[in-house]
Amino acid sequence: MLTLLSCGQGQNTNYLLDLFPNPRVAFSLQKLKPTTTYVVRVRRSSDNLEQNFSPEQITNGTLTTFCGSGIGFVTVWYGQNSNNDNVSNSEASKQPKIVVDGNLVMQGGKASILFKDSLLFNATITISQPMITFSVIKLDVNDGTNQYYMANTSGSLTVTGKFQQNWGNFFGSGLVGTIVNTNNNLQTLIVNSTTSELFINNVSNTSGDIGTRDFNGFVIGSGIGGSGSYWNGKIQELIIYPNSQIFNRNAINTEINKYYKIY
Repeated sequence: MLTLLSCGQGQNTNYLLDLFPNPRVAFSLQKLKPTTTYVVRVRRSSDNLEQNFSPEQITNGTLTTFCGSGIGFVTVWYGQNSNNDNVSNSEASKQPKIVVDGNLVMQGGKASILFKDSLLFNATITISQPMITFSVIKLDVNDGTNQYYMANTSGSLTVTGKFQQNWGNFFGSGLVGTIVNTNNNLQTLIVNSTTSELFINNVSNTSGDIGTRDFNGFVIGSGIGGSGSYWNGKIQELIIYPNSQIFNRNAINTEINKYYKIY
């Protein structure tokens, strides 16, 4: 029997991707595998100098010292999957924040990236269903509008090929769930045509037939093509596995929750 141990920062063994390898994408501010070095590249507002940071440097004061009393913008979120697929944004006005007024952005006692009118993307990432996503997210302002935290980079696909995900809604479908925006949420989505299902904090929320949902390019923090519907909140982790991990859903949720302590 496999014994699951905490995979938090500072551990030398039993990281999440040791226990459950081969995600299609894997973004986090904690170390998901022992070979991970840097997880983000940050631009400071004082002089636009950029520097890479490890999970340890994010939490031990190195990052905030670098940013001083200003803002730290994330220019690259480094992928921890086997292909090292990163998401980035060279447009200064659209970069999310990890330090604000000299303070590390936090949620639930853990480092976080703050998205508001901002996004990170990689136009070459493609993901086809079936898939399962694990997202550690916090909606800061629920104004009743659609706020998408991941989507396609392309807006020219057919409706059945588009993928957008907000606080519980699949684009162009009837599968809708509700996230309480006062706390962190671990949102898990199984996308498998007629057997799709949404879990919130490891509890089934809703299920149904949503048809085909694929990624053709990948955006974090905004709707399709980065054309608006921005996420107004925080994102700490986003991992997507192919179908081979669907039956490990509960175990992966449990392992992620050991670090974030959401539920």
